[in-house]
This record gives sequence, structure tokens and C-alpha cells, in this order.
Amino acid sequence: MDDLLLLYPNRQSYPKQMDKLEDVLELALAEIVRLREEKATLTHTHFGQKSEQTKATEPVTEKYPRKPRNRNQDNYQHKGRNPFPEHLPVDVIEYDLKPEEKLCACCQGFLIKIGKEVTRQLDLVPQTIIVREHTKLKYACRKCGRTVKLASMPWQPIEKGAVGPALLAYIIVSKYQDGLPLYRIQRQLKRYGVEVSRATLWGWVRQSANLLEVLCEKIKEEVVAGKIAFSDDTHLLMLEPGAGKAKTSTMWAHGRKAIEGQGALTVYEFTSGRHGKNPQEFFKDFMGTIQADLYQGYGKLFACDENGNAKRKLAACWAHVRRKFVDVVRNDPTSIAQEMVTMINALYAIEKAARKEGITGEVLRLERLEKSAPILQNIFAWLKKYQQETPPTMALGKAINYALKAWQALQTFLDDGHIEIDNNRAERAIKTVVIGRKNFLFVGSENGGKTAAILFSLVETCKQNDIDSLAYLTDVLKRLPNHPYQRVSELLPHHWKPPQKTVAAA
Repeated sequence: MDDLLLLYPNRQSYPKQMDKLEDVLELALAEIVRLREEKATLTHTHFGQKSEQTKATEPVTEKYPRKPRNRNQDNYQHKGRNPFPEHLPVDVIEYDLKPEEKLCACCQGFLIKIGKEVTRQLDLVPQTIIVREHTKLKYACRKCGRTVKLASMPWQPIEKGAVGPALLAYIIVSKYQDGLPLYRIQRQLKRYGVEVSRATLWGWVRQSANLLEVLCEKIKEEVVAGKIAFSDDTHLLMLEPGAGKAKTSTMWAHGRKAIEGQGALTVYEFTSGRHGKNPQEFFKDFMGTIQADLYQGYGKLFACDENGNAKRKLAACWAHVRRKFVDVVRNDPTSIAQEMVTMINALYAIEKAARKEGITGEVLRLERLEKSAPILQNIFAWLKKYQQETPPTMALGKAINYALKAWQALQTFLDDGHIEIDNNRAERAIKTVVIGRKNFLFVGSENGGKTAAILFSLVETCKQNDIDSLAYLTDVLKRLPNHPYQRVSELLPHHWKPPQKTVAAA
């Protein structure tokens, strides 16, 4: 009707039959469109090219069929483009024909709307840096003039600092999760017209870490209080003050997996060297199973007391063992090491099937005793057989001796369904440090290493619990300075609850 008004401004100038035929015309045009589409489909099917007719009428059998992308699925079908996340806001832009385009070119009839086509795109609204002005109102007594009161504001993450919690969180996530050095973050801020020196950026990061350190201490307490822990380490260069060179330091990753309603945790610790005293000090109050490699620094943790009892048990990593035999096969595909790789793969196949079916705990322990234990017997017999035939200096000999040295610890996963077959969980946590190391290369001091350990701990724990680290740090940096210490555990990533969005009154 709006289109008719554009063509016939006065309703009296309508054709007399227009009001009566309007509904019939709308249905007729929709039916014409449908019939034309059906005709086009039939014409293409029966009179198209031979190859096109075949595609439309019968399935094509390829002479050399393509392998499905996921070889574990026999009937693999491409799922198409991943759906857009539902939580993203939607900006609707509507396109319409011009009034003069709504006339049929054939009969000059009026076009009616019969539907719409929607094209969805991901786009970006650039971030905006704002100046947040905190105004504290001041009051005085007009009668006596002796009383003056000033409204107070909440404690800030950096007192008298020129930066708010959201910008602090952005800098931390950019550096310790995305691996950007401070000079790149400095360039990003400059694009928004904000000039900040690297020394200032580092000061903000260091003071944020000092505030957040209490959360890392709570994470450490929860890891030590558990029954199963993971541990690994990687090197990190540290500048020696005044020496003009860097020395090798160590970043340790200790954690636990999510189990029985408890969230996954990872806490990092920085040391100027690689000493066994760090894991020994960290796990001194721990009573349970530690999944780790065969580093000698862990040795004292598993020592027996006078009665022959050990407070802790080592669960060695089958991924380490497999990797050594895979390296042998890679250099010599005809090596007998392939037999060992095949047997270890059988162990992993049992674990994969159990994860797929959701088997864990006691049920998984019984499953391993039934299926994995016989494979372990075959592996041990194979290792003893070829140990006598292989020189210990060869790569294969070293792989065999490594497996036999760790044999008792390699069987620990049979004792508890919550123990994993390898230490890959800790190795994945180490990758966060490795990505950062490849970008910012080194830490400037021991204080810089400890700052990195605190912030790595929080962003990695957020990642393991599927939490948006930027939203988490923005909220926690805002709340922590005013939060009671007795309830600080509420702000740990796996306990954190996002702030409720306030709805404006109508």
C-alpha cells in the first residue's frame, strides 16, 4: 500500500478494482514465483548438460574416492561453516528497492514482498580508549564553617595511577596470553592516540602482579591439597643486571585437572636456575601422586621413610617413552622400534575409547586392569628381550633403557582411574610460556620472572576453565582492592562469577 501511495498520492486516483483485487494479486504473484522456480529446476534436470543431469538424478561413484578428513568416521560429511556464537550482538542492516524499482518490467504491476535473503558476516567494532573522570563531591557546613567532608571513591588497582582496570587487563592478556612484547602493545595504544612509555607499561604490569599475587597463593594451596598433581618446567632467559648478558632460568608449571566438581588449576613459579629444591619445596605438604618426567630434582619427593612407606608416588609419562621410539622410527622406518610404537598406540586407543564413553574413576581403573595390563606385560617382555641385543649408546638402546628405568612409575596409572597415562596436561601449560618466550625472548630480572609467573598462572587457569580472561581480570582488578581477604577465594578463576548486568528501569 505504501508503494501505491508513492505512485498515486491521492487515494481517489486508484483504479476502481485495486482494493478488491489486492489480496488476490498478492497470492497470485507468490504462486507465479514458485512455479517459475519449479520450472527452472525441471528444465535444468532434463535438458541440461549430461554431467549436470547425472548429478541431479543419480549419485556419482568416483574412481578414486577421497578419504574422509576424519578417518575415524566412515561416513564423514562436511558440516559447512561453523555457526556464529549466539552471544554476539547483531547489527541488522536492511536493503530495500527504490520506489520506482517496485514496478514489474513486464506488465507494470506492483511488486510485493515475498521474503528476504540474509547474509551474515563477522565484523569488528574497534576498541575505544576513554578518559574516566572520577569526581569526588566536597561538602562544608555553612553555619559554622568548621566541617568539610569529601566523598570517598573505591580503592583502585594502582592508587593514583592513570590507568583503569579494563586497560590493565587488556595489557596483561595481550602480553601473557597473546605473547605480545610491551613495545608492540605500546604501538597498539599509539594507534588510539595514546602515548605511553614502555617503562610506564611495565610499572602497571608489575603493580598489577603485586595485587594479584594473593590469588596465586590460593591456587597453590588448592593444588597442594589435591591428590593428583602435574608438574613440568621449561627454560627462560633472564638478563643479569650489569653483566650485559642473559642466563638460563626456569619456569615451573604445577597444576591439577578438573575432577569431581573442582576446576582445573595451573600455577607457575620462577627460579633463577633449575634446582630440585623448587618442586621439593612446592610439594612438601602434598600427599598423593605427581605426574612428571624423570628429572632427578623430583627424586627426594618419592623417598621412603624408615618404615618403607612413601608419602608421594610418581606417575611417569608414556608420551615421553613413545616420543623416543618414534624418533628412532623416523630415522629408520625399518627399525623394530615400530613394534613398540604400535603397542604404546594400543594403550592410547584404550584411553581414547574411555574418554569418548565418559568412563573415569573406578570404572576406568578396572578397564585398564582388564585391557591395558596385558599390553604392559608384552611391552616389558619386549624391552627385556631387546635390551640385551641393542647397544646402550644407540638411540634405540637409550629409548629402551629410559623405559625400563621408569618402568615402575609407568605402571602407576593402573592404580587410579583419575591418573592420566601421560603428563601432556603439564606440557600444554608449558606451551603458554614457550609462546611468550618466542616473542619477548627474555625477562629483565628475577622480579620480572616472578611477575610473569603470577600473570601466566591466572590467564592459563582462565583458559583451562573456559573463562574469558579479559573479562575476568577486568572484574577482579576492580573488586580485589576492596574485597575482604577472608573471601578472596571467591575471586579465583574457577570460583569466579561474572558480575550481573544491571537492567535500566523502564
